Amino acid sequence: MAECIIKEQSVSVGRACRVVHIHRSVWYYRSSKDDNAIIDRLSSLAERFPTRGFDKYYAIIRNDGDKWARSRVLRVYREMNLSRRRKHKKRLPVRIREPLQRQWLPNQSYSMDFMSDSLVSGRKLRVLKVVDDLRVNLLQSGATIQ
Repeated sequence: MAECIIKEQSVSVGRACRVVHIHRSVWYYRSSKDDNAIIDRLSSLAERFPTRGFDKYYAIIRNDGDKWARSRVLRVYREMNLSRRRKHKKRLPVRIREPLQRQWLPNQSYSMDFMSDSLVSGRKLRVLKVVDDLRVNLLQSGATIQ
């Protein structure tokens, strides 16, 4: 506002500051903050970890020994427009439950699964089990298999 008054009314800085109710020292104040080190550090972290957010970046900065205030780093982070959207779980469409179809002939459909166990020696054993669904249905119903 003081700048507009100075340009339009061609009055002195002191008079414009009195009209706007600010001190003259506020008009002449220039920030001496040098955030180049923080900008460089956040840029390198953003390249290394593009999907991470501010909390992860700040934790890495603190673990590396830099003692910048959290609010200062957050201000620079926001000025650099590095804010990331939080990822939410995708909603799956509601599945219509249907009963499984009973198989009447062999080799129509198969089911498979991995099974794992460990031997007495401590070695792990993994097996891929493939089963004909007709055979499973017959076993469950109590029929004899030939």
